[in-house]
Amino acid sequence: EPDAFRSGICLAIGSVPADSVTRDAKDAWQPLLNDWYQNAAESGTHSSSGWVMRKWDLQLPEIAATTGPVEDKNWHVNKLGVTMLKIPAGSFVRNTGEASRKSVIEIRERRNQTVRLTRPFLLSDREITVSQFQEFMADSDYPQEEKPANWDGPDTKYSPTGRHPVQQVTWYDVVLFCNWLSRRDGLEPCYQRTGDTEKCTRREKRKDIETVHDAWRLVEDADGYRLPTEAEWEYACRAGTSTQYFFGDFNLALANEEEVLSHYVSTQGMESLTDAVGRWPPNGWGVGEMHGNVAEWCHDRYANYPPIDEVIDPWGPANYKTDFAE
Repeated sequence: EPDAFRSGICLAIGSVPADSVTRDAKDAWQPLLNDWYQNAAESGTHSSSGWVMRKWDLQLPEIAATTGPVEDKNWHVNKLGVTMLKIPAGSFVRNTGEASRKSVIEIRERRNQTVRLTRPFLLSDREITVSQFQEFMADSDYPQEEKPANWDGPDTKYSPTGRHPVQQVTWYDVVLFCNWLSRRDGLEPCYQRTGDTEKCTRREKRKDIETVHDAWRLVEDADGYRLPTEAEWEYACRAGTSTQYFFGDFNLALANEEEVLSHYVSTQGMESLTDAVGRWPPNGWGVGEMHGNVAEWCHDRYANYPPIDEVIDPWGPANYKTDFAE
């Protein structure tokens, strides 16, 4: 298919070390990359051409902001400069067993479960950067009570520039960010306070820290921004593949496979460091950084999967105490 062919070209030329590409070669490629980045209908071509230009330190052309895909494209850029990709409806098979600590591919109590997603959805093509989150925090026209009250900023040891992924944000901080994005784009916010509070416990420096937050409910018919469900996240991460990673199966215990892995995904996160957002190649649907760098929040609460063979549009448990174990 044309999209797969063009994406493949981008991934091939982008795999050449940037310092080995001459200025003349970059200048020769830029008009074509610009065209694909601005005008390609498919998200794979758009994302992969943008990845090459970022890797080669080329100036990316401007794209007008819209609130949804236009001109038969399955992607668009919003007012914050975030590229949103249209992920098609479909299905994938996930394993509901418990992963062993010894190996990422050794699973106990294997059970395959088919997950069907009946509706397409939009997903950002990369992690949110420090600069993008700080733009939210610095918006003087937005009510202060609708911003995180105690956010001290990212840990600059791990995210030293505005181009690095934002971290040190809670699920509740991200909900507020989503609502801000919705209002910024003139959309109906997806999250609404219930009027109740809930307690959460996090582990920090070997201590359990309990915090109290406003409880939120999802406005299901709203057209604004929300976090993806865990099922949507995995589906977009896989991009139609059934392997451990979207680029294949790997066991880091084997010689030289970490080197192969490093061509596709940031391994900095394994050392608690991060890389600048957009540095690593996207998958076949144009989504990047689903492996490595920082972890992403999902909409769902954490729980075991339901012990059935198929689920349709799962949203996870309704509260922290729900457990689907048999």
